[in-house]
Amino acid sequence: MTVNSDEIDLAWSRAVAELAADSLVAAGLLARGDIERATEIIAEEVQVRLAAGDRPDRTNWRYKSG
Repeated sequence: MTVNSDEIDLAWSRAVAELAADSLVAAGLLARGDIERATEIIAEEVQVRLAAGDRPDRTNWRYKSG
């Protein structure tokens, strides 16, 4: 089975979004009942950044997005 980079980006975006949304719940900034919708929104925003080529510089791990 071959996995293309779009599928990898989609899976990674979802994983990051789940972590971010769960962190917001733990911090008391998001209700547990809103976690799924927040995850969808966060994942979409991460995917947009990846699609736009906003990725970390692999040679400089201290890279900051512009």
